[in-house]
Parts: sequence; structure tokens; C-alpha cells
Amino acid sequence: MYWRLLYLRLFLRTVARRSPRAPLAPLCFTVLAVVTATAAAPPPSSSIEPLIRAYYSAMDAKNLDRLVAFYADDAVVSLGALHSGVTVLNSPRQIRDFFSGYYEVQGPIHHHVADLHVDGDTVLVHSVVTWTNTTLALDLTQQMVIRSGKIVALFDAGNCTC
Repeated sequence: MYWRLLYLRLFLRTVARRSPRAPLAPLCFTVLAVVTATAAAPPPSSSIEPLIRAYYSAMDAKNLDRLVAFYADDAVVSLGALHSGVTVLNSPRQIRDFFSGYYEVQGPIHHHVADLHVDGDTVLVHSVVTWTNTTLALDLTQQMVIRSGKIVALFDAGNCTC
């Protein structure tokens, strides 16, 4: 809700500041006050944030069964170019096979969640990924769609500081 009303808030603020003596200014300030009061920055959903953190915990622990259990049967996972080109996974078997191979070649991994925004069933997660045996760091942004406690879509993008 907060993000959907952001453009309206910015527009009303601009109109009100540019025409403080115009008849629209009091109306804009009133609407702006109401919109701001009702659309305060949303706290992460009480049920989604623990799910996301548990997901990254399973990934860091390399717990394949627990990780795959977070995905819906019809989930679509699109992994960015850092995974040797864009990789699209769309079945539990493909997800399991991908992460199984990924875990075989990766050392100890750590996802440090820096920011998490929940808007309805969509979650935007910004994290920094580090590996214990290297100085590499990955600035990762992932967008997830969560329904009925399962990830139904995941899209990622990242920049490696290699």
C-alpha cells in the first residue's frame, strides 16, 4: 500500500508547494496528511518476514530438503546472469537439481538480509551474500511472490564485487 501511494504523495506535495496561495493548496495539504497517515511505511508482514529469513537460513545451511519445501509445486524461479546465464527453473525437481549442484561447488555461504519490503504477496529482498573462504561479495536483490506460505515466483539480480 505504501509503495502504491508513493506517487500520489509526491504529486500532492509538489502541487501544494508550487501553489501555496492557490485554492488547491489547502485541499492538497489535507489529502497529503490523510494519505501519509494511512500509508505509513509498512512493517514487514508478521508471517512473511520469518518465512523469508527461514528460507535464507535453509540456503545458508545447505539444507536441500528444507529449501525445496519453501517452493510451491508450480513455482517459477529465474536466476540472473551470475548463474552462467539466465536460468529458469519451473518444477520442484529442477529446483532441487539446481541447488544440489550449486551446493556441491559452493563453500560456506551467508546471506545477510539488509532490507526487506513486503507489499501484499510480493517481497523485495536486498541482501549481501558472502562466502567464508573468499573475499567475494554479492549484492543481491530478489523479488519473491508468496502465496499460502510458499514461494510461487522468485527473480534475482546481483552484482559481484570480484
